[in-house]
Amino acid sequence: VEAQEFIIRKECQFTNVPLKNLKTKPNNLIACIGRKRQIIIPGGDDCMEVGDSVIVVTMDSHIEDLEDILM
Repeated sequence: VEAQEFIIRKECQFTNVPLKNLKTKPNNLIACIGRKRQIIIPGGDDCMEVGDSVIVVTMDSHIEDLEDILM
C-alpha cells in the first residue's frame, strides 16, 4: 500500500465532476484534497479542481497520473 500525491495542473475529464460520478479502479482511494491551504477529506459530492493537490492511497504500484486510477 502506498500514498501518492498528484497536482491537477489543467482541466481534464475528471475535474469539476463529483467524486461519486467517477468510476475508480479497485484498490484505489482518493483520500485527501488540498485546496488553497485547506484540507478536504472528500465525500461523494466533492470535486477535484485545477490547482488541487490530491492524495491517492493505492495498492497498485504503477500509478503515474490520476487518470491511471479511473476506469
